Order: sequence, then structure tokens, then C-alpha cells
Amino acid sequence: MKKPNLYIVGAPKCGTTAMAVWLSQHPDIYVSAVKEPHYFGEEHRLTKTIEEYERLFSGVPEETRWVCEASVWYLFSETAIKNIVQYNPESKFIVMLRNPVDMALSMHEQHRFNGNELVEDFQEALGLSDIREGGNGVGVRSGYHPVQHMAYYKSCALGWQVSNMLKIVPKENVFFAFFDDLKADPARVHEMVLDFLGVEFESPENYEKVNPAKERRYYFLDRFVLFLVSLKKRLGIRKRVRLLSRLRRWNVSYKERKPIDQETRGSIQCRFSNDIDLLSSILGRDLSDWKR
Repeated sequence: MKKPNLYIVGAPKCGTTAMAVWLSQHPDIYVSAVKEPHYFGEEHRLTKTIEEYERLFSGVPEETRWVCEASVWYLFSETAIKNIVQYNPESKFIVMLRNPVDMALSMHEQHRFNGNELVEDFQEALGLSDIREGGNGVGVRSGYHPVQHMAYYKSCALGWQVSNMLKIVPKENVFFAFFDDLKADPARVHEMVLDFLGVEFESPENYEKVNPAKERRYYFLDRFVLFLVSLKKRLGIRKRVRLLSRLRRWNVSYKERKPIDQETRGSIQCRFSNDIDLLSSILGRDLSDWKR
């Protein structure tokens, strides 16, 4: 088996799904069918054993240049990057970055959609950030771990995360891509990533938006379905109940995200200001627009 040697490590809601989809269409790159195996982060391990993890890459031809996976919480994890480098010191990394206010708003919506975030109001959920950072799961679905993922002032501040990563990984082994650039000129960003990987540019089928904003039509129905799924597991019923899957798929609506007012945005940006400055100094990029 050829070991994975390329990791899209985050951040969530920054374009990682689009990047994984585009890379998967290149003949020299294999991307795992399970986009987010989350094996290397000890705090959030969804793939439990190395054997289970490596099965995701069994059958990949030896001549494949890059073997990739995209677990978006690796960047936030205290253990994942170190464990990846120990597993394969030749690894390279892609990090997707975004204005933290927009990232927090999008992440709150995603956690609401998934049923993990129980607090509907964005500002109210932000107000619980410090409590959640300390490990208190107030307003978080029972059983979700770690609750710090929904400590938005911590998890959406990317400067400290990048700083910690670069203490372990040489900067030349990391490609940093910005969500704003991805929106403005996806082909250019894609071309730069392929150049970083040393493979020829091949355009994907299209650059259409991937993973658009969505919400549940009826959140009470989604919570009821999740309760039934949990009950089924506790009772040891392994047979798949298709009706539950169909209900969850039906209970989805796509929408345009509502912008937050400037006063609210300004107060949130203040909390991220120092971290934005840190990221700007590390990458040598003017990020003053993120503070307006």
C-alpha cells in the first residue's frame, strides 16, 4: 500500500471540499473516497485503527504521485500534524484560510444543519465560545466531541493554528490558499496548487460551487430522526432504515446566507483582530480587509 502523502488539513468551511473534488479528478492524484477519515487527531478520531485507515488507500497504484485525504479538523488538533509527520515524514499539506467572521457564521450554520449546534442565534452561540473552549458543552448536542469545535472564537482563529503547524512542518511543505482567491479565480488557485505538487495542470470538469449553504426545513424533525438513529444503535439494530435517510435528505433547503449587520460584524472582528495580525505576519499577506 502506498501511504498517503498529501493532506488537506483544514480549515472547515474554507473551500476544502471543492479542493478535494478538483484534485480527485487529476490522473496523478488519488483522494480517499471517505473525504474526512479523521484518524490522526486523537481528540476527534472517527477512523479508529490504522488498519481501517489504510484500507481507504488499498489498491492505489504505486505509480500514483499523490495520495490525499482531507480531514478538516487536523489543523485545529493538538496532535494530528505531529502524528501525520511521524507516520510519513515526506507529507505535504494544503491549508485553506478564510476571514474568521465569515468562517464562524458558516460553521455555525453547518453545525446547526448537522444537528450538533443547538443554539439557533449566531451571536448567542458566539457568546458561549469561552465556556465551550473550557470543555463545557452547553448548547452542544450530547455526545459530540470535542465541544471546542463549536468554541467559534477559538476554532475560527487561524493564526495560532498555522503558527503551531509551522513549528512542526517546514513552510515550503505547505500550500496556503485563501477562500477569497478561490471564489475570485478558482482556476488560478487550482493551477498554483498543482504547481506546488509538481504535476501538470489539468482542468476539472467545472468549477461550480461545492457544498453550498443549506439548512433544515424543520429542525425538530431532524432532532427526532437523529434520536431514532441513536436509539437504533443502542438497541443493536444494524439494518439500515431507508426512511430515516430519506427524511433527512428531504428535510434540506438551500439558501443564500444572510449578511450580518456592520455593527455586529465589527464587534466580532475585534475578538479576532490579534489573531488576524498573527496570520498576516506569518504569511506576509495584508489581511486588513478582514478587519473592516
